[in-house]
Amino acid sequence: MPARTEPPAASYEFALGTLLGVEGSTDEAVATLDRALALSAKGPDTAYILLEEAQLLAREAQSSQGAANGERLARAAARVADAGRLAPDNLDVLRAVGPIQLALEQSGDASAAAKARAAFEAVVERDPSDVQAAVSLSRIYIQAKELDRAASVLRQLIDKVPQQRLAYALLVEALLRAGRSAEGETAVAELLALDPASIEARLTLAGLQGRRGDVKAATSTLLAAPDAVKGDQRLLRQLAAAVAVLERQASLEPSDATRQENLGDAYAALGHLDQAKEAYRKAGQLDATRMDTLRRKLAALGGESR
Repeated sequence: MPARTEPPAASYEFALGTLLGVEGSTDEAVATLDRALALSAKGPDTAYILLEEAQLLAREAQSSQGAANGERLARAAARVADAGRLAPDNLDVLRAVGPIQLALEQSGDASAAAKARAAFEAVVERDPSDVQAAVSLSRIYIQAKELDRAASVLRQLIDKVPQQRLAYALLVEALLRAGRSAEGETAVAELLALDPASIEARLTLAGLQGRRGDVKAATSTLLAAPDAVKGDQRLLRQLAAAVAVLERQASLEPSDATRQENLGDAYAALGHLDQAKEAYRKAGQLDATRMDTLRRKLAALGGESR
């Protein structure tokens, strides 16, 4: 809001215009803010009057169609540009530029894309923890196939503001599209730790592990799904594919107890109880030191527990 350096009449009109905007009286609010602007001191604090009007116009444009939408966005862009000239170092003003220019681009203004990118880059440079700016900028970079830049912005954001699920998802996309599979696998594992119920993240991680030949890790990832999502058909299909690989490996190395136990776990998850019991028994015969664990698994399946 404007500081006390604004004349009282301007501050009053600003407060009234803001209230009218909250109530949804957009045209009246804009007219009131225009009066506040006319009464203002035309200094750096006046930028907040311009910013309020710009954001109000942009919000209204989101709910309108046709020419009126473009006109409101153009006026919003002009207002925020004026605010930037009055207060070039005001980060609040700079933060408003990118979303308005993106909206302008979507309405058909081809020149707005570069302005949006420049604005988001300026915000991220000054405040790398700005989630909206960093996410928006990374999407622009990904669309432009500047994948390393996108990954850098997103990793910087995650380092400063942890537990950003969307940022992790975009980071994984950027890294994998850039061919940085190992880093992508690390990122998706971090995402899965934040959101264990995410089927997409779990399938992606298992797929990456399988492609590098670690079927055991892939199977473990699939088996570790929370109970609430264990029955997901996508997960079960991928688990069935992993089982087929485990079966081939077990046939090639029939004396490997670990492979037999992993195979038993996978069978159990798929509901193939007789096959699971048989795999557990084979694992126990091959390695007696794991019998306590195997007895518990067999008991859970209704098999032998002695």
